[in-house]
Amino acid sequence: MAAAGQREGRLRRRVRLSRLGLALSFVLLAISANADDQGAPPEYRIASEDVLQISVWQYAALTRSVRPDGKISLPLINDVQAAGLTARELQNALTEKLSGFVPNPEVSVVVLDIRSAPRLDVGSEIRRLYRGVGVPLLPVPPRPRLMDFLDLG
Repeated sequence: MAAAGQREGRLRRRVRLSRLGLALSFVLLAISANADDQGAPPEYRIASEDVLQISVWQYAALTRSVRPDGKISLPLINDVQAAGLTARELQNALTEKLSGFVPNPEVSVVVLDIRSAPRLDVGSEIRRLYRGVGVPLLPVPPRPRLMDFLDLG
């Protein structure tokens, strides 16, 4: 009897650990899907609320959020349309506008945060995964947090 209880306890611990491992895997997947060392891909079109880092050589670097109207404001050149352009296209537009004020401006544009992109819903991915393998559906809240997944284990 005691041996059967110990086996059942070990099995429960294994199931909890596997659920925890699965939940943490999805959290790491969500984090890695939103993290990119090089910023946005080269073909990415800037959208409203994205965060940009704009550097002009020998001048202070600027961090700007794209406004809801799709523009950014910069010293000397005021409002510049950013939404709908790639980082390279915005770089060329800023270089052209700054050339009237700065001799041979060297401009770089980096997309620091893509806030307009859809985010991965970790809860729905876990629900989909568990449905596919015939395991009973876990009670995952609609907007899960890391602690919700830790509670499942």
